[in-house]
Amino acid sequence: MQVRDRSGEAFALLRKHEMISPEEVREAIMQVVSINFGAKRAEIASAVARLLGISSTTAGFRLLVDAQIRLLRRRGHITLDSENVTLQPSA
Repeated sequence: MQVRDRSGEAFALLRKHEMISPEEVREAIMQVVSINFGAKRAEIASAVARLLGISSTTAGFRLLVDAQIRLLRRRGHITLDSENVTLQPSA
């Protein structure tokens, strides 16, 4: 899945987090963690928002990102300790 930068979208509706698929959010999370060789959990939502071209991280967007982090962990793609997220070696 390709992560698309929406910052140039003319219609504000297309920049809302509700319009972004969970799969694309998961891919953006994986890219953030991979590029940075890990990331602090509290900083991932902001980094994902930048990748997606979203100018503000609302509470709803942070909840979406957090839910997708938990799903990626359950699926074995990432590891999560108290505050750090890293890729699983096989991911």
